[in-house]
Amino acid sequence: MPKKDYSQWDKKELIAHIQKLEKRKKYGLVWDEERTREQFDLEALNALPVLTEVPEYEITDRQTDRHIF
Repeated sequence: MPKKDYSQWDKKELIAHIQKLEKRKKYGLVWDEERTREQFDLEALNALPVLTEVPEYEITDRQTDRHIF
């Protein structure tokens, strides 16, 4: 899909286009900021995973001796 040259559009056309885009369905991870953000923040305080090193599962780069994971 070729990119549109919005620089030639007048204000009324731009506003109409933005309103059309806002009505589209959204796919992917979409936060309902009014309801979800605060709940997520509260849950994240107590439920974040704590990562610990497990030497037998260690994968390192032999040249730099750095962990890959």
